[in-house]
Amino acid sequence: MAGNRHIIALAAALAALLPSLTGCRRMLYVAGDEFHSAVLHTDWRYYSGGDPDGMTAWFYPVDAQTPAYRLTTSEVHRAEFFLPTGEYTGVVIDYSPDEYGRQEFLGMDYAQTALVRATEAGYQPEPGAEELYGPAAYSRPLPEINEETGLYRVLNQPEQMAVDTLDRMRVQSGDYGYYIPYPERDTYQTDFTVRDFYAYPASPVWRMRIRVYVKGIDYLYQTEASVAGLSEGRYLALNRTSEQPCLISVQDWEVQRTGTNVGYIAATLSTFGLPADRHPNNTSTKGDDGAPPVLLDWSGTDPLSPEDIRLNLRFLLRDRETVRYYHFDVGENVVSFDDQLVLRIDLDETFPDGIPDLPYVEPYNSAGFDAEVTPWEDGGNAEVGM
Repeated sequence: MAGNRHIIALAAALAALLPSLTGCRRMLYVAGDEFHSAVLHTDWRYYSGGDPDGMTAWFYPVDAQTPAYRLTTSEVHRAEFFLPTGEYTGVVIDYSPDEYGRQEFLGMDYAQTALVRATEAGYQPEPGAEELYGPAAYSRPLPEINEETGLYRVLNQPEQMAVDTLDRMRVQSGDYGYYIPYPERDTYQTDFTVRDFYAYPASPVWRMRIRVYVKGIDYLYQTEASVAGLSEGRYLALNRTSEQPCLISVQDWEVQRTGTNVGYIAATLSTFGLPADRHPNNTSTKGDDGAPPVLLDWSGTDPLSPEDIRLNLRFLLRDRETVRYYHFDVGENVVSFDDQLVLRIDLDETFPDGIPDLPYVEPYNSAGFDAEVTPWEDGGNAEVGM
């Protein structure tokens, strides 16, 4: 009987607490009545890797100086959230910013400063590398010059990502979605509505394809290069690349022979594209046949001048001693393909003042590779136990 009394007393106490608990729950919810329901529908058809495992969205108030509202979720197709009444600029990316290794996200609280840029490369040029990475790599001054060596930062090539910028997102009062009505507080809604927004993330990372014609290609042992004048990053909410140029190194090349001792060396690098105040002289596109949304708006920008993009080459010849350096202003040789997000530099055999014939040099260790190999010994037959 004593045990039953304790149970009855406990039940009575809980019953007495229930109204206050219910009141707290209601007050916590009602305190957010100024937040209204919205749903973000995300279509990943233009995302090269298929659906990501998660996504992050920022919602920047247009008429306020308050920081952005952030949403990180594994619901990559239909994510529900709440925002105060107002107008917003939205930014949607795949994954979380912390999951990128070669990009860093800066100033993400405010639309004017939200920037993704390539991280600094692990290899930075040492004094003495001016021919490849120093003042010869640039034809216009940059603010981040190292006065001691005259060298500039080298950035990593950005990795693949997907982004979409949503302009003029309006959240109005009366959008309640799965709102729980409280008639006694005049918040009862007979028609529940949800504000829907739609995102179509596509890659902001461009591929730059470089092809250089070489006479005497048989004498070439190793190629290193850098491209100067590409944009260091992208302002996400402003939907444009950064004006700040950077330098990206290129070390992996392929050989395309077209004849006896002649041919092309070719490489592909990734970049955020051209600085925001520049666009290619030549643009090729297949038109709007299901292509993703345009990620760069070149209206009002100036065409590239030759000196805006510089290609720097370092050739090590097959004797592994002879080195040749070449620098080309190639701004006018950059062509874009909008539907493929490709920038191309093609220095073919007709390119004026191209690479001269590489000089003949003897191969390194011309005697050849002379390693001794111990011959097999005849050991006769051996039984194998099963």
